Amino acid sequence: MAIYGDDFATAGKRVNNLFFNRGFWDTIINDWVINRVLSVGAVGIALCTSFFGYIMGGVTLSSSGASNFFAIYGFVIGLSMASVVVSTIDSAVATVYVAFGEDPDSLRANHPHEFRQLYDGWQQAYPQVVGYILLV
Repeated sequence: MAIYGDDFATAGKRVNNLFFNRGFWDTIINDWVINRVLSVGAVGIALCTSFFGYIMGGVTLSSSGASNFFAIYGFVIGLSMASVVVSTIDSAVATVYVAFGEDPDSLRANHPHEFRQLYDGWQQAYPQVVGYILLV
């Protein structure tokens, strides 16, 4: 949607066609794994902020009720902030998949070194995906 300014249905149809025509379905599994790992990281950050909230609540107020409140507050704030970062990274990964699959020549023309790194990595992991790209 953001790349071409299409409406949601048109953009979804284009991505679906891209995945069917170029064999991108294996990358969907990889994207799902990346999303799960990032989500676990966000929960880990929330647990750390919860722990620090518990410690700070006990140090400042010397009350177990305050410690529990700060622990819950720390978890919620930590999860909220980590989720913003995780969703940004997850969107960037999805954008790389679609943009590289849709128009690899733009990346090759503007950033040849990054194109080569991405191409070589994907050639090892997903040879069916990069098989359609002609290297000149």
